[in-house]
Amino acid sequence: MATTELLQARVEGQPSIYAYELLEVPSHRGLLKVGYTVRTAEERVAEQCRTAHLKYKIVLVRSAMKADGTSFDDHAVHRVLRGAGFYNPEGEWFRCSVRDVERAIKAVKAGSETMLERTETFAMRPERVLLSGGTGCWTDRKGGVAPTDSALPLERQDAFRQDLHHLSVGAAHGLEAALGAHLQAGGEDGMEGGSADASGL
Repeated sequence: MATTELLQARVEGQPSIYAYELLEVPSHRGLLKVGYTVRTAEERVAEQCRTAHLKYKIVLVRSAMKADGTSFDDHAVHRVLRGAGFYNPEGEWFRCSVRDVERAIKAVKAGSETMLERTETFAMRPERVLLSGGTGCWTDRKGGVAPTDSALPLERQDAFRQDLHHLSVGAAHGLEAALGAHLQAGGEDGMEGGSADASGL
């Protein structure tokens, strides 16, 4: 950025990005309005809602200053949110969470128009689905039960990991066959009842 542009972008006051939600307005339930102001967020939002006597709740206020002393406005944050695919029915309104707005602001401060963190859900890899007993559930070990290959008897874990390494992640039928073979082997080694089903993983 040229020196003159840098100076022009420097501002006095406290520029900030804010977000608020309307209360008791069904048409805007789940939506956040993301705006910019050099005054306090309370003053700016009250100004917008006063005439229509709308009830609101300010859920976020963050600095709109970058480390180099320049500022950015809500349009930069809007571009990041739109680029991430968040529903934008009108103007400054977005169907997103407070955390999403925070992440968008962080991206702008870093000079990016892309979210810096991934939060969307994604499908579990086939081998993980099998190891979870077909439930598709996966949680962090610190947060609770996390089905893994350790759910298999100790003597069969290494062999099963080797099979998974050599099998294509996309070949679900091959993975099922490998799992079935190990379960059958476990039955021959004296597993209770001589067999096992997915609930036993």
